[in-house]
Parts: sequence; structure tokens; C-alpha cells
Amino acid sequence: MTSKITHGTAISVFIVCFIFVSVTLNVDRSWSKNDRRRMSSKGSLKNSVTIADGQMYEIMGSTPLYHDSNHFTQGLTYSNGVLYESSGMYDRSTVCQLDPNTGKSNKCVSLSSEYFAEGIQVYGNPGEEKLIQLTWKSRKGFIRDAETLEEISAFTFSTTMNQGWGICWDKANNEFIVSDGSSYLHFWDVETLKEKRKVLVKRQDSSSSKMLNELEFVDGKILANVWYSDVLLVIDPVTGYCEKEYDFSTLYPRKDRMQDHAGVFNGISVSDEEGVIFVTGKYWDRMYKVKLLEKIQEPETSNEDEHENNEETNGAQALDNGDNSSETASS
Repeated sequence: MTSKITHGTAISVFIVCFIFVSVTLNVDRSWSKNDRRRMSSKGSLKNSVTIADGQMYEIMGSTPLYHDSNHFTQGLTYSNGVLYESSGMYDRSTVCQLDPNTGKSNKCVSLSSEYFAEGIQVYGNPGEEKLIQLTWKSRKGFIRDAETLEEISAFTFSTTMNQGWGICWDKANNEFIVSDGSSYLHFWDVETLKEKRKVLVKRQDSSSSKMLNELEFVDGKILANVWYSDVLLVIDPVTGYCEKEYDFSTLYPRKDRMQDHAGVFNGISVSDEEGVIFVTGKYWDRMYKVKLLEKIQEPETSNEDEHENNEETNGAQALDNGDNSSETASS
């Protein structure tokens, strides 16, 4: 009887010690795993939107807004209740103020017939806002009064292709960001309009992104159209990497556009609604307000995590076996 009690007591002590050590190790492992995941969350979470994901945007409203189908849209920009549009083609180029609630033009000013209008951006302090507008091959741009649309001054510029395509404004860094149909984005000082640097843009498949067109700056990222592609890229302005690539091929399908004599997807602007942007295209009779959606997945389990999980499972099984042994010894 005494030996049975001594034997049972020894087993009980062993089990208590085993539980203490296991719990201690598990707490340490749990902290280590959480700490590692916190440290590397950007790399482990598969939240990059890709073309293969299909439609990853929500159309706001039941019907699209009006858009003048005579406008060869080169740029959209919004501020203080006014949407501005730059429309291209020689002898037909204009800059217009649009009603953001309807899409209809309130006022337009024509450019000289020698200029092919391109991207446009509103900038400056409220009440003193201006527009900067590029032209295609003339290597010339214009600063305009945002209220009257009248020209204040003109300037010359150079880029990789010596062309102007799209332009947006990074207010925090006081920089204009310019595309020219190449794979580069050019960063200009707002005051001098001189290039400070340029960044090569890489797609998610590591290829260079050619034909970068209309641009918009949203939440520290650059949104970009691509000439003759129904995509919208989200680009890191420091690295040039496309963090997200949105497929817009179903917004206004190409076969329908051909029947309507509409052109390519081009035109992006912020709106007065958080997370909502305006999008349209060349010679489109419609303009949309959309919200880009995010894709968040659970982090992939690493080999190290699997190893730790197996250890925890084995530990739990050992505890169960210890409990069974204890019951047998005390019976």
C-alpha cells in the first residue's frame, strides 16, 4: 500500500512539473510567434489586389453620371465642389469645370489649336487654387486660375520622352508627379517645376510598366491609368512598385465601347467622399464613382510555425497519456 502511494505521488509530481514547463514554453512560443507576425505583418498578409482577382471595386449609385462623349479625356481633378477635366486633340483641346453631382460641364475654355491638352491638376490653398495643365508634344504647360480657367503663365518642361501625359500632386512633399508614356514617373518641385528625381515603375510580374497615363494621388499612393489597358495601378511613390492592380474590364466592356464609338479607360480623380474616386474614359458618355476594395487573407503558415504546432500537439498528447497513467496508478 505504501509503495503504491509513493509511486502515485511521484507520478503526480512529474505531471505537475511537466504541465508547468509546457505552459511556460507555450507562453514563450506564443509571444515569439505573435511578435514575429507583428514585425513581419506587411510581408505575411496576402492583401495585394491583382488582375486575376477580377472586379475588386464597388460602383457607387444606381446609374453612372453624365460625361460629354465629345471629350477626349486626358485628366480629371477635384477640389471644393468642382471637378475639372482636360480634354485633348489638336484644335479641340479644352479645360472644363464640371458639376460633380451630374458630370455636366459648367464652363469650358479652349486652348490654342497648336496644343494637344493632356493631364491637369488643381493645387494650392483654398481661395488661391490654381490648375497646372500639360500638353502632349509641345513640351509646354500652363498655370491657370482655378476659378476663371484663364491662363496665368506658361512654362517649358522635359521628361524621359519629352512629352506630357498625366500629372498629380503630392501635397505633403510639395511635388508634382508626371507621366510621359514611358515606364517612369517624374517628380517636380512645385515652385520651380524642375525635376527632382524619377522612379521606374514595376508591375507585379516585375515587368516595367509602359504607357503610364492619367494619375491621381490618394493616401500616399499614386493611382495610374495605362494607355489601352482597362487597369488601375496603385504605385508606391518611393519604390515604383505596383502594390495593387485593379481590373476594370467589366466597368464598360470593350465590345460595348466599340459599338458606342467610345475610347479607352482614362481619367481618375478624388471626390468629396472618403475612399470614393471618379473614373471615366475618352469619348465615354458616362462617368462613374467607385470605391476600390481591399483583399485580406490569413498569413501563410511557415515551416517554423508548423513545427511549433506539431510540438504543441505532441505536448498535449503527452499530457493526456500522463493523466491516463495517473488514473491507472491510483486505482
